[in-house]
Amino acid sequence: SEVMKKYLMGIDSGTQSTRAIIFDTEGTMISEASVKHAPLIFGEDGGIYMDEKNVWDSLCEATRKAMAGFKEDKSLLCGIGLSPHNGTVCFMKKDGSHVLHPISYQDYRTAPIDPMPEDCPDWEAWQRTYSRANLLKCTSPKIYESIDKYTSIGGFLGYMLTGQFVDTVSNVIGCMPLDRRNFCWETRDWVYDCVGMRKDQLCDIFMPGSIMGRITKAASTATGIPEGLPLVAGASDKQCEAFGAGAIENKSAFISYGTEASLTFVSNTFYSMTKENFFYSLLSVVPYQWNYTMPMARGYWLVSWFRDNLAKDLVQKVKDEGLGSYGIEDILTRQAIEIEPGSEGLIVIPDWLAGRTRPHGKGVILGFTAKHTRAHMFRALIEGIAMQLRMNGDTLMETIKGLEKYNRIFVGGGGSRSDLSMQITADVFGVEVMRAPYHETGSLGAAMCAGMGVGIFDSCEAAVTRMGGTKRQVFRPIEKNRMYYDKLYNQVFKHCYKTMFPLFEKLDKIQEGRE
Repeated sequence: SEVMKKYLMGIDSGTQSTRAIIFDTEGTMISEASVKHAPLIFGEDGGIYMDEKNVWDSLCEATRKAMAGFKEDKSLLCGIGLSPHNGTVCFMKKDGSHVLHPISYQDYRTAPIDPMPEDCPDWEAWQRTYSRANLLKCTSPKIYESIDKYTSIGGFLGYMLTGQFVDTVSNVIGCMPLDRRNFCWETRDWVYDCVGMRKDQLCDIFMPGSIMGRITKAASTATGIPEGLPLVAGASDKQCEAFGAGAIENKSAFISYGTEASLTFVSNTFYSMTKENFFYSLLSVVPYQWNYTMPMARGYWLVSWFRDNLAKDLVQKVKDEGLGSYGIEDILTRQAIEIEPGSEGLIVIPDWLAGRTRPHGKGVILGFTAKHTRAHMFRALIEGIAMQLRMNGDTLMETIKGLEKYNRIFVGGGGSRSDLSMQITADVFGVEVMRAPYHETGSLGAAMCAGMGVGIFDSCEAAVTRMGGTKRQVFRPIEKNRMYYDKLYNQVFKHCYKTMFPLFEKLDKIQEGRE
């Protein structure tokens, strides 16, 4: 007799939206829904906050829609994996209410507090000034005294779904006193004093792939998820993305071609930041494996920007050809494929949003001649994003002494849909590039964690092989293209920013004088 299929749901609660996707245990997407979050709240105190009610309501709407699209027997849904975004901190009472809106990870305020002594380890010294508890202790002591629980967004959603304060161990890095080497809360008492929190104010934390609790009756009513289903710990959003894409081996890397692009190194070695070099040691889904990430604030957002500002005339063509929601990008890609690597001398520096370390950063399109067209610009943009990520990776290897270079790259995110993007990535990085079977790898990774939690998979490797491994596409570097991009990257691209930085600074000063 035919074996009944089983199904898993992955919930990815990001900064901008919540996605809920149901997969079968072969990794085929069955039903999906995505709900955008309300914009961040910019407070009069200079803080940046999220609306916790909207975060929960978005999850409920997404899961209800995903369940409505799931036409199979509901009893065949075996578990729910939760992948929350990292760095946003909630301030809760024991009854689940909030004493303050969650402070977003995009809020860069620090606590006006005495620093730790010089002999304090660098990570803990940094945590003291960045601690949201210490910030409130110094600026809003009444609120500080009223807090029962500090949670991440994952801990808040864990409470709403199970009625217990539970979270994944992977999602509290940098916000709370976690022992990153041993995947557990700190055992050194002084670290709690350092960050202004007590251990009883923290959630129970679980390794990815572990059952944290079960969906309550109230949560079932709100979400449409059957009551009693296990809620399984995923990892942070980028770590679940890497897992869903298959990046779980030492010396592999993961590129997320999403709104924000990023390059993540997968390593079996633990490294910690120094005063000179700041970076996160993020916990992989795989136990005692770490991810080291270099983000790029504007990644494939740039492709959307290009489409919306420079290709609106293609809207009718998309309708005429019956193309889908990515129709304009698909037309531009068709045209860009015809152009030689290097876009006939056109280079894009994709710095449309300046980072904290480059406050005067600007985007640049360099090398125009009369032969260049919109298609050249589009191709150069994709090449520029790949080269910027390669440069970010080189910077990270300089920052983390001993971090080994990747020998292959796994890719997910909306930008991975394009064969052109994938081939350019292989050629620019000079290694094999693997495309995930489904570009929303965060939800897939969360669903794979759910599969481990409920016993369908007995290891991370088994989950990766079964739900993604057989459907992956491989793109290999074309040697002549690799050699060309190598020359372009080393002789031109790497030097562009340094050369132009003084001009950017002057430009800002002139602009400020006008306002």
